[in-house]
Amino acid sequence: MNQHFKSYNDFIDESIAFPQEKPNEFAYLHYKKWAYENRENLKKDFNKAGSNITKMWDTVTSWWMRWVKDSNNKPWGYITDNQKFGRELARMMKSDNLIFDKKGNKITKLL
Repeated sequence: MNQHFKSYNDFIDESIAFPQEKPNEFAYLHYKKWAYENRENLKKDFNKAGSNITKMWDTVTSWWMRWVKDSNNKPWGYITDNQKFGRELARMMKSDNLIFDKKGNKITKLL
């Protein structure tokens, strides 16, 4: 190994961001743990969005971006459509009973 580098990761970076319209299921498994730990703050953010559907999806997308930054998962941060992405992420979170109540039809009902 070349002595100019402190570690292998100093000269190899193969993480390439790719456009996404919905959350990657593998990345979502890691995101889910983060979201559960931060659920109280996420609920507050969602309540601030009110009943404006555009703000709701943007808020949910912003949670993902916060996770990307906190966990240094930059390749998962290239989102092409905040609305589609946020809606799909909220659907996934609802099906896992994570922040959104699984019972009923409304995605706006929080646990």
